[in-house]
Amino acid sequence: MRSDVPRVGATARDYVGRFLHEGFAVMATDYAGLGTPGVHPYLDGPSEAHSLIDGVRAARAVDPRLSTKWAATGYSQGGHATLFAAHLANATAPDLDYRGGVAIAPPTRLERLLPLAGPYVPKVPFSGTTTFFALILTALRAAHPELNLDSYLTPHGVEVLDGLEETCYADAEQKLNIGGIGDLLSRPLNDPALVSAFRQMVEVPTSGYDRPLMLAQGLNDDVVPPPLTADFGAELIANGVDVTIRVYPDNHLDTVFSSQPDAIAFMHKIFDKP
Repeated sequence: MRSDVPRVGATARDYVGRFLHEGFAVMATDYAGLGTPGVHPYLDGPSEAHSLIDGVRAARAVDPRLSTKWAATGYSQGGHATLFAAHLANATAPDLDYRGGVAIAPPTRLERLLPLAGPYVPKVPFSGTTTFFALILTALRAAHPELNLDSYLTPHGVEVLDGLEETCYADAEQKLNIGGIGDLLSRPLNDPALVSAFRQMVEVPTSGYDRPLMLAQGLNDDVVPPPLTADFGAELIANGVDVTIRVYPDNHLDTVFSSQPDAIAFMHKIFDKP
């Protein structure tokens, strides 16, 4: 197990606690396939968004005193979910009053990387990259059996994806001996049908947002490369999206806390609008 896993749990508790202290009600969502039957569709944006929106509806069903006003904030995978929810919220949940979202270190631009992947790719110097990549392939394989993803994998790759269907990220690297991306693949992942399915799952829209966004990124992030977030943010601005971009001199996890004062101020602003 990674040494920072207990710290992640403490970070989540402290992060939620600060929002509670500011007077916000907090609903913490989970995603399909986590604690329920089926494979977790990791970084499947539409699935994440519906999990989040349905969670808000469920919270209001439990306590009708909760306002219909809501906003989303998320870190890493949660940032990816926040962006997809922002894009879908008002169209799919007109019964709720979505106000905006804060995405912290969200993985973006991944759709550009898949066609480059093949057995020639070495282990890259970013934290957890091969595991995250394998988790995405696991979700893609479950959602699209017609693509015969196993035919792109080495025997070791098939073994890793099989294991990830029942193993969490924290345990995966030690239990599954994952190695590098190239160790998983027997041929390049550049088939047009495969690339199209991958894009539909992970590609974060850069236009079509009708509420404000805040995008936060740590400059020393070794999980989500800052240049990818910068490129994504620049396209949001070019497309006229109402986005506030903030950067911090921190790593992937520490950016959660360093960005929180800005996130809280942003939330108060969007909730206070008529």
